[in-house]
Amino acid sequence: MRKTIIILTIALLSLSSCNNWLEATSSTQISADRLFSSRAGFHEALSGVYLMMGSQSCYGADYSWFVTGLAGEPYCKQSQALFNDLQNRRYTTVYTEPIINSMWREGYNVIANINKILLELENRRDIIKDETEYRLMRGELLGLRAYLHFDIMRMWGLPDWTGDNAGKLTVPYVISYQKEPTVQLSYDATAALLLKDIDEAISLLEVDPICNEMSESFEEAINADGFWNKRTYHLNWYAARALKARVLMWQHKYSEAAALAKNIIDEVLEKQVVTWLDPVEMVNKTINDERDWTFSCEHIFTLEIPDYSSIVQTYFFTEYRSGGGRILLSNDVVSELYQSPYIYAGDSSESPVTLIGDVRGPALMLKITVDGYYIYKYYTNGSSTFKNRQPMIRLPELYFMCAEAAIHSNDIPSAADAINAVNEHRGIDDKITPTNCDLSDQPEFFLWKEFVREFIAEMPAFDYRKRFTIGPGAILAYTTEELVPRLDDNLVFPYPTEETSYGHIQEL
Repeated sequence: MRKTIIILTIALLSLSSCNNWLEATSSTQISADRLFSSRAGFHEALSGVYLMMGSQSCYGADYSWFVTGLAGEPYCKQSQALFNDLQNRRYTTVYTEPIINSMWREGYNVIANINKILLELENRRDIIKDETEYRLMRGELLGLRAYLHFDIMRMWGLPDWTGDNAGKLTVPYVISYQKEPTVQLSYDATAALLLKDIDEAISLLEVDPICNEMSESFEEAINADGFWNKRTYHLNWYAARALKARVLMWQHKYSEAAALAKNIIDEVLEKQVVTWLDPVEMVNKTINDERDWTFSCEHIFTLEIPDYSSIVQTYFFTEYRSGGGRILLSNDVVSELYQSPYIYAGDSSESPVTLIGDVRGPALMLKITVDGYYIYKYYTNGSSTFKNRQPMIRLPELYFMCAEAAIHSNDIPSAADAINAVNEHRGIDDKITPTNCDLSDQPEFFLWKEFVREFIAEMPAFDYRKRFTIGPGAILAYTTEELVPRLDDNLVFPYPTEETSYGHIQEL
């Protein structure tokens, strides 16, 4: 039987007997009817979407730090076949092709489930009667649909959606639950669909508890079980707006994106939706399980991934499978990025500890090994206070949007101010100025290094590397090979053969 993710929307939804999450299956309609016969069923369906997003083929590894990280970030070069192929952007080998294809299928599988829930939400307003709950659920689902499509577009699409590329075909934007394959549209038309979903999500989520005090009747009748609490674990109103800023950056609407980012920064800090990490408190923690490794206090949107340590341990802290390979940073990269060590003033048992240097550096985020440095960002185990957290949107990204927008308008002092605003919460006392660094001469490359410092093993680092073009002068200025993006970098993932061979997708 012919199979392709674009027609996976024929699948119906059912519950797994052990995990109660959603899967696209060939089950009968009866299971879907049973699932969507109650508010609890809708809640479980929405929770299932988040759980599916946490799979290893999605944000539990490949979308966030494994495939995108090996292809687009300055990890230490590895000889193990899978690692080596990804680092050299060989996406169609026997090792890489199944993983890239699985990423494609999983992303559209989640989208199929989202579209099924959206369909049932409209058909069963007798179940979701409360207008506020309806708006929250529909808003989240539309935001998630845009979030998934956007990342698929970032990975499988071209680095530039504008100019001559605006009319070219990109990934399908699937907005309905149906049998027929979804037709590809141009980059311009697809970006319009992205923004349509996001704008409706923003409008619907204006009732979000994250930015409003909810009525007593809502809390008693609708939120008695606390389902609509912990809003940073859902795609919330601020996250939807930050997602819009991301899309605007890809459209080269830099000033518009920066203005939106600044508004979000002011609001989330004023309302304490997020708070800055205290670098001194972080470094003074003596127990790893008590350290907030992903800086989750700064997460505007977090994905909770059950038993995340079982995935993370395999790739970061042990030899990968039987063939070797693990994610490391080389000594050269660490020396280039984190030049200031940690210095403690006096005996810490008798006098206050003084932190000098970058809290993201070797003393915390990285740990030395014979071959290089482990990335401790995703350290977690069963007793960790901040376990199982995958950052989806973090506060510093909004500052970096402002910095990039300033660079594009040749306002280097404002770019420096935006970077300094982040660095002061990382334990860095020295201010960046246009005269004490290479920000004026090589602003894009300078910002790339800042992205790596802050977003190593996260999608924003891959995103920035793919979007910006670097010139020969910048390449010659640095000798650390892994840190140097090159003009011939291929960060466009190929469409699955099963899609192109049956004519559902036109190749690039």
